[in-house]
Amino acid sequence: MGILAPKETYKKIGLIPYQLEDIQIEKYISIAYEFLKDGHPATSLQIAQNFWAGKKNFRTQVNDLLKKSYEVLGRKKLIPLLEVAIASREVFDKANQEREKRLFLRIEEFKVGMKVRLTSSLERFYPLKEKV
Repeated sequence: MGILAPKETYKKIGLIPYQLEDIQIEKYISIAYEFLKDGHPATSLQIAQNFWAGKKNFRTQVNDLLKKSYEVLGRKKLIPLLEVAIASREVFDKANQEREKRLFLRIEEFKVGMKVRLTSSLERFYPLKEKV
C-alpha cells in the first residue's frame, strides 16, 4: 500500500524489518509519534501501515497512530473507512478464533479416540495380567 502525501510531510526512514520483538515495535511506534509531532505525518503513516497486520497486542496503538496521521495530513474523510477496516478485522479475528477452537477440540477428540483404539489393540496382543 503506497502513501501519497506532500513531500515535506515525509522523511525517509529506510526499511523496517518484518519480524521484530515487542520492545522494538514499541520503539518504532514512539518514533512514529515523534515524526507526527515534528511535521512528518506521512512517515508516521508509513510506520503504522507497516504494523497494521502485525501483532494483536499493538493494534490499538497502531489504529490510533493511523487515525492521527490521517488527521494531521488533512484526510479526516479516510478515518471512517479505516474504522470499517478495523471492525472487519475484528470480525475476521473472532471468526478465526472460533474456527481454531473447533479445530483444537476435533484434534483432542481424535487423540482420545486414537488412544482408546491403540490401547484396545495392544490388549489383544498383550493381554493385561491380573494381579493375584
